[in-house]
Amino acid sequence: MTNQRRGLLTNDVFMALLGVAAIMIGTTLPEMIRSFGLTLSQGGLIVSAESTGGLTAMFAGLLLADRIRKPLWILITVVLVGLLLGLAGLSPGYWVLVVVFFVLGIVARFLDLLLNAHTGDLAPKNRTQTMTVLHMVYGIGAFIGPSMARWLLDQSLPWNSVYWIVGGTYLTVAALSLIRTRGYLNLADASPADNEAEMSAQAGAPDPENTRRQWVSVILLGFVVLFYAVHQVGTTSWLPYYLETTLGVRPAIASAGLSFYWAGIIASRFLVSRIGSRIGETRVLVWGSVFGGVVLVGSVLLASPFVAIAGFILAGVLTGATIPLTMALAHGHLPWRTGSATAVVYGLMMIGRLIGPWSIGCVGDRLGLDVGILIAAGVLFIAALAAYLVSRRDRKFA
Repeated sequence: MTNQRRGLLTNDVFMALLGVAAIMIGTTLPEMIRSFGLTLSQGGLIVSAESTGGLTAMFAGLLLADRIRKPLWILITVVLVGLLLGLAGLSPGYWVLVVVFFVLGIVARFLDLLLNAHTGDLAPKNRTQTMTVLHMVYGIGAFIGPSMARWLLDQSLPWNSVYWIVGGTYLTVAALSLIRTRGYLNLADASPADNEAEMSAQAGAPDPENTRRQWVSVILLGFVVLFYAVHQVGTTSWLPYYLETTLGVRPAIASAGLSFYWAGIIASRFLVSRIGSRIGETRVLVWGSVFGGVVLVGSVLLASPFVAIAGFILAGVLTGATIPLTMALAHGHLPWRTGSATAVVYGLMMIGRLIGPWSIGCVGDRLGLDVGILIAAGVLFIAALAAYLVSRRDRKFA
């Protein structure tokens, strides 16, 4: 196995761990609320603090990601995430916990950014496959995380112990990676030969006018992810509640519906890693979002539990590769600034993550969740429009 392949595999392992930690908060939050005697709004502030920290990380990434040794800082941030997860379990009070989750959001999202940028650097000629695999394993971690946390809690472990266990896993994997993955720290942030060739292929990348055009495309890709994030995070936050309260399904089935939705996302990323380049990345983004939106609108309007679950699964399959595809395209537009491109796209994605659950909840309060959940469908059409504009620009300046 080459050092490049070892590096990609190491990044995949770290990304899977990131998925576990990122999603399990939803399972452990009720226990935190009971442990500290919190109101629901106070509990929500913990999640908001983490998301705000993640948005802050994007500004740091924009300034630093292309100026630091990515492999070294990936290992450092993995260790820091492990320590912060352990510290969360040791928090003596509510406000300490909020601060810890804010810092955790910064470090975890910076790790996410570095993993994306470094993976793009390691495989400049095969970005679509490597990025979709990277995000597929994140989806697997996100699928496993809540179930693992629930199982640990069912063993009568306090929520603190769940965070200690996951934090310890981070530290263990970081140590094993440093010992067993020879040469990881010495992997270049990008292959000089590949980078030079790709910059030449970009019609003179250092040219200011060309660079400006590429940045416009990257920002448009960021808007694709912004609206997709409204869909994905809004669905993750509200789908079980919608199924349970609006369509009257049992809680276990409602939770399973969310798991099946994420299974659709994982399947999407696997399929696109195999055939995405042959179909065309922007074509997948445009038509996947359009058909995903149509399917969701139809399934919600029919108001059938089975149809709704099936519709969200199919939407997951049709749109689940949006984030890795936009990352691959952004790196292709700015191969000499992969860290900055990732930061811009992820910064806009974080805005979508912040407004998605809130917007659905606000509309649900006023008009009913059966109307609010339609936001998760409608934003896919806007994402498709942004992807179409990227496609048009690519053809115009090709």
